Amino acid sequence: MVEKVRIGFLGVAHFHADSYAQSLKTIPQAELVGVFDRDKGLAHEFSQKFSVPTYDDMEKLLKICDAVVITSENALHHEYAVKAAEEGKHI
Repeated sequence: MVEKVRIGFLGVAHFHADSYAQSLKTIPQAELVGVFDRDKGLAHEFSQKFSVPTYDDMEKLLKICDAVVITSENALHHEYAVKAAEEGKHI
């Protein structure tokens, strides 16, 4: 049996976050495990749409995932990528 890759979303401000999530939902080996966004409204909307929990703390989400998709505002990409890399996550 193939283990699932647990994937978290860091930021969902970019319009392509939804299409990435929809695509990942079709892959049996992928599991969406949560979303973090500084904008609680965006996080909640994404959470409802894709049935994943919302995390108010990025560090908590990073602890439970194997990989992240970063679809935040461009200005936050570097910060989020560095944090994910420091935690040993695939980006």
